[in-house]
Amino acid sequence: MQALKVLVIVMGVAIFAILAAIVVTVVQRVGGGTATTSKGFGDVRLTVPEGCTLAQVEVAEGRLVLRLDGPPGRDCQQAVVLDSESGEVLGRITAAPGP
Repeated sequence: MQALKVLVIVMGVAIFAILAAIVVTVVQRVGGGTATTSKGFGDVRLTVPEGCTLAQVEVAEGRLVLRLDGPPGRDCQQAVVLDSESGEVLGRITAAPGP
């Protein structure tokens, strides 16, 4: 009889552990990935023309898009695209007057 009690307790603990693992897996998949958080990319020094200001920041598909603004003629009208994981500048889009 004692062995049967031990067996029932062990089976109950095993069932609970398996259910907990299933719940954790479902939560991670529904949450869009792992439960770990991303490390920041630290300090990034972005060089902008003198007199320019940061007008807007947007996050899109793993990228940061910074829109600069300022006085005309100083190349301030531009967007800078950064990788949100590494902080690397992926490119710049500069608005220039047309013909």
